[in-house]
Amino acid sequence: MEFLGSGNASKVLPVANGGVDQTAWAAWTPTLGGITLGNGTLACKYKSIGKTTFFIFSLTIGGTTSFAGAFTFTLPSTGVATTTGLQVGAGKIWNHSNGDLWDMAGIKTSTTVVSLYALYTGLSKSFMVNSIFPMTLTAGETLTLSGFYEAA
Repeated sequence: MEFLGSGNASKVLPVANGGVDQTAWAAWTPTLGGITLGNGTLACKYKSIGKTTFFIFSLTIGGTTSFAGAFTFTLPSTGVATTTGLQVGAGKIWNHSNGDLWDMAGIKTSTTVVSLYALYTGLSKSFMVNSIFPMTLTAGETLTLSGFYEAA
């Protein structure tokens, strides 16, 4: 077997021998809370390496998307209980009409659910994201969060 630096850079150390997993990220469709997607779009993917799961959550509001409370989504796999309450992601809410960006945090509220919080620096507080905070959401607005957590 050849390794990197041995004259053939196309060879990599097998994962079973401590190499890095080279497989592609997988798509996942989270269950949403506080929002019915309608004709909105989800573009979510994840990658697990050992007991660490990395994820990208992206939601674009559609014209028939409807709202019913604070926004949550399910993780691609169950996380360990000891990390409930911790921030597992950071992202942005993009207002397509004026270009405003709001900082957003994802807080793991159970072993499988993330709640979205908008950070409001003017009050030094954060609030759960919903249809009217941090702004009234309309078609085209995008919520994107990336992060990682310890898988069970």
